[in-house]
Amino acid sequence: MRCIYFRILTLALAAGFAFTSPSYARSIKVLGYTYDPRSKYRQKISQLAKIVHSLPRANGIKWNLHYWESSGPPRLASFDVLVIESGEAFLTDPPEG
Repeated sequence: MRCIYFRILTLALAAGFAFTSPSYARSIKVLGYTYDPRSKYRQKISQLAKIVHSLPRANGIKWNLHYWESSGPPRLASFDVLVIESGEAFLTDPPEG
């Protein structure tokens, strides 16, 4: 399970760096999409966003994390990175019922 979170981190950081240039401020705007606000995935991405700037390869870049709520579609052009929750039960817990 730890390996999965490391892969998520690596992919998220790579996506962030791909869209970030030195002329940007020391933060990137990240839009997270989850189908359940209580999911473990959302909790882990929120935890990661709080500490990512302290990781060696992040170069101090912070994540300004927002979640796509059901209030309508976001303006995608105003974000640098889109993080989408995996629907796999091993990562998000199986649906109840």
